[in-house]
Formats: sequence, structure tokens, C-alpha cells
Amino acid sequence: MRRTRSTDRRGNVLVIAAVSFTVLCGFAALVVDLGYVGVVEAQLQTATDAGALAGAKLLDGTAEGLTAARAAAVALVAENPANGETVVVDPNPSNLPDGDVVLGIWADGAFTASVDPLQVNAVAVTARDDDLVPFFSKVAFGTQGLSSQVRSVALAGQEVGAGEVPWYLPFGLPDCLFDTYSDEGLQDISFVLSPPGIDNTGWASIGETPTASWVRDHFATITPCMQEWASTGDVEEPCAEATIDDSASLNNGEQASGLQYIASHIGIDGIPWDESLWGTQPAQQPKSAIPTGQYGMTYVGPIPVFDSGSAYCTGSGGSWNTTEGIEFFVWAVLYDVVTSGGAAQKTVYLRLDLDSIYDVGDWPGGGHHGVTATTPPALVQ
Repeated sequence: MRRTRSTDRRGNVLVIAAVSFTVLCGFAALVVDLGYVGVVEAQLQTATDAGALAGAKLLDGTAEGLTAARAAAVALVAENPANGETVVVDPNPSNLPDGDVVLGIWADGAFTASVDPLQVNAVAVTARDDDLVPFFSKVAFGTQGLSSQVRSVALAGQEVGAGEVPWYLPFGLPDCLFDTYSDEGLQDISFVLSPPGIDNTGWASIGETPTASWVRDHFATITPCMQEWASTGDVEEPCAEATIDDSASLNNGEQASGLQYIASHIGIDGIPWDESLWGTQPAQQPKSAIPTGQYGMTYVGPIPVFDSGSAYCTGSGGSWNTTEGIEFFVWAVLYDVVTSGGAAQKTVYLRLDLDSIYDVGDWPGGGHHGVTATTPPALVQ
């Protein structure tokens, strides 16, 4: 029997249709199955991100912190399901580099496994799902199973210079002092309130002129924060905030009544000198206004350092009846005060501690001079 041209065309159409169906199935496999894998991968990523951040938050330089970080990572991963199921990761207590939860060091854009509590600053979490069932790719390509794997690395919060502090001692220091003296040289400078000149300080207030009555009120205001810090190492509610966005109003007047307030209240409101932080307390000044039985009590806290230029550290001194922007904060311990004698003898004695870390800040911003804020943990990979 002779085939007609029409029969040939019908045969070609069937072949084309069969080939087209296979191609369409392939495209469907790519669109549907890869989309499915992508959704599961995103869900897994959410889980590992949460686990890594939870773990990094608990790194505190101790072995106990490492254990807590590992447990938190496992727990937070499990709280974020993927593909409709609980995500389970192995805690990897031996800290194998290819394990699910790995503690380590993040530096120069690379992660290295470690269990040294003083060095570990990051947590890596890996999660996978090897049992994804394909929809179309099984028909199109014979694929029997799909899998997805993700990894997150979170860096612990970093100590940076504090941009805001919850209370401050009402003195201002010119930043030129930090260029003129070494840290050791700054430790026990006597800060003369009047007249202006080298080794000097002035009263500093945020938002108003620092009068004698303001000085007295300010010390009364900051006492709860100072005492809370001494008791718990933290401050829940600020007493007298200061930030690097503020400007400090300066006054170099001796404010004798303000100094007398310090002398009469330091034994009641102050906290004891801490030899473990500040070394041996210097001997009491011969003309100290603090009663002998109360010597050893202190007022402590951040002090604003302002943008001074060099004038404040020369013999002529800068202007102390002006307003200057705050650059950063340093920790100071006010331990003695002299109120008698001439103007040049109205003196406060401060120990500046530039060696210790005081994590009292609420957000980063200023230079790092010991008064810091801790940034939140962050995902780095």
C-alpha cells in the first residue's frame, strides 16, 4: 500500500509531539523541582542563621560559654522547620571541622575550627535535607532524589568604642591630653579646675551651663547608675545619658560648693576603690576635703573627651567657657578633692583607667579608649 504525503505529515507530528513532551517535562522539572529545592534551601538557611546567631550571642570567653553556644545553636535550628519537618543538627561535641555545629575563629574572611574559649569568636552551623522527593525530574531525567545543604557563620558581638553612655562624671577632658601623654602618664594627673592650663579639666554638662547647683544635682542624679553598675556590672535605665552626638558645655570655675558636695557625699553615695582594677589607691592629699574615715570611697564612670585642638594642652590653655563636641569617653575614678586654698588649689584627683574594658555603652560610635559597647552578633557567611 502506498503511503500518502498526508500520512507522512501525521507521523512527523507524532514524533515532534513526543519530543516536545519530553522537553516540556524537562523544563517543568527545572522550574518546579529546582523551585522546590530553592524553597527548602531558604527554610534551611533561616534555621542555620538563627542557630549560628544564637550560639554566637553566648560566646563569652569561657568554656561554659562554648557549651552554651553549642546547645543554643542546636535548639534554635530545631525551632525553625524546613520542608514541613524539624531541622535536626548534630551538636558535634568533638568540634570536627566538617560537623554540623562548629565553634571557631573568624578572621580575615575565613573560619577556622577551635575550642580555645579565649579565641573562639564565631559559630558555624550546617544543615541538610537529603530526602527531597522530585516531582517532574524523575520522569524527565530518572532522578531518584534531590538534596539541599546550607551553612551559616555568625560572629560574636564585638567590643567597640561607646557612642552613648548611661551616666557620666561631670568633667570634660581635652583630646590633646591623649596625644601629649602616654596612658601611664595620664593615670594620676591632678586636674586643676582653675585657672586654665596644662593638665587641666573643667566641669562639663550636656544641655545646660554647669553651675554649682547643677554639679550637686548631677552627682545626686548619677549615683543610682554608678551603684547599680558596681553591684551588677550593668545599668538597666540611664540616669544622665551622654552621646558622641552631644556637645558639652564647659566651665572652668572652681564651683567650691560642688566640690564640697563631693567631699561630703562620697562616703555615703560612693563605691569602694577596687585595687584589682585600679591598683593601690594614692595617699590622701594633705588638704583633702574628704573625712579621713571615708577616704577610699569613690565616684566612678565615663568622662566625656571633647575635640579640643592643641590649645588646651599649651601653657596658655583653651577657653573653658564654651561648648565643644564630644569625641569619646574614658573611665575615671574620682578619689580625692581639695577645696581649700586659692583658685589653683581647687583640685580633683582622678585615676583614668585606659587598660580595662567597661562595657557600659548602648551603641557603637566613639573611639575605643576602654569605655565600650558590644555590637549584636552578625552573620558573616
